[in-house]
Amino acid sequence: MKSALILNGLNPAYPERARELAAWTRDRLRGPDRVETAVILADLGTDSKPARRRLAAELSARRAVVLDIGGPYQAEKALAALPEFCADLELMLFPGDFSGAELAVRLAHRLAGVAVTGTLAAAWEDGAWVVEKMVYSQHLRAAFKPRPGPVCLALAPGAAEPAARPAGPGPTVTVYDRRGSGGAEFVLETRVEPESESEDLARAKRLVVAGQGVGGREGVAAAARLAEAMSADWGVSRPAAMNAWAPLARLVGVSGAMTRPELCLAVGVSGSPALYAGLEKSRFLVAVNHDPQAPMVRGADVAVIDDCGPVMAELTRLLKE
Repeated sequence: MKSALILNGLNPAYPERARELAAWTRDRLRGPDRVETAVILADLGTDSKPARRRLAAELSARRAVVLDIGGPYQAEKALAALPEFCADLELMLFPGDFSGAELAVRLAHRLAGVAVTGTLAAAWEDGAWVVEKMVYSQHLRAAFKPRPGPVCLALAPGAAEPAARPAGPGPTVTVYDRRGSGGAEFVLETRVEPESESEDLARAKRLVVAGQGVGGREGVAAAARLAEAMSADWGVSRPAAMNAWAPLARLVGVSGAMTRPELCLAVGVSGSPALYAGLEKSRFLVAVNHDPQAPMVRGADVAVIDDCGPVMAELTRLLKE
């Protein structure tokens, strides 16, 4: 059976995602063959050899194919190049981040196959794949048997602990230059706004998470200032990310980062099951919410029942003093 790992090498968290995929295929994929190939999306620029070595260093696959799409990451660029390399594959595995889930679904459509996101485990049984994932707001684990054809699986965030970097010389790397291949003609303008560098949220020791209750971008900015005063990182709930109050890279929960900080401060967060699943492993959880019946308040170690705006401002002032 032909299968492959497919990763976005332009993602700053690429090494972590690569190691998670390696651990998942080792511990949670039961199939007739080992996954031999990794397909990496990259922008190698003028000096490709150091980038090739860096990309390949985190992989457990024996063979790596680097697709040099050129320029910043765009899903359209990736989808213009991937079908050519995936046409004869039966199983494709993607990380559990936002871009991995998007590519899995859209590539499956182009290949007339099946996509499953939030995958916990997969097994080849009686000539068909059986895929397990959580359903009904993460309360029930279900098994699905996709119809015959190409299958694209995006992992559930946090489904596997990252594996240690593999030892040895690494995979054989082949580079394909896909720049100028088109496929994104309808994109009229591309603008890249660099973010300030921060650690992967899944590894944060202290974390401030802002929900829809902060009211808008100003509220998220206040949460970020509080996080800075706490020497913490910060993230947002899905409604806050979908309202474009913060980048999707800051999303916490089953669709984003599955965190386990020593201290987590959830401000203006109602506590939906999808978000709470990303925070429940916090060693100490503090909720700030005006609603005493909010699920996040009931699940917290300590709760402050008040408007989160003044509370954040006062905490920031006290910490700076």
